[in-house]
Amino acid sequence: MHVEDIKAALRKQGWTLASIAKELDIGPSAVSHALTRQRSRRIEQVIASKLGLSPHEIWPQRYKRGKVSHAPICQQTGSHPISQTQRLDSKTLSLAGTAGRGHSLGSSQ
Repeated sequence: MHVEDIKAALRKQGWTLASIAKELDIGPSAVSHALTRQRSRRIEQVIASKLGLSPHEIWPQRYKRGKVSHAPICQQTGSHPISQTQRLDSKTLSLAGTAGRGHSLGSSQ
């Protein structure tokens, strides 16, 4: 399910991310992150139970073949893929920031 579909389904049941966070005694951002970025079996289970579904039905990409994937969410869903070229460009940019402090761009540190 798409994150917005999950939020809409929760709203239809009378729940908000904030109300779920309050019930779990955690910050609202933790619930939001569990939907989009950072895995939390506990939060996933609570959300699934509020919707009358299993976590596997909501996040099949996280629960492949009965196994829980611990890969970052963006890798599981294919969102914001980073190519090897982009990784190299990021490294070059970070090194460029140190060039004025006596480091050369070509050095490997």
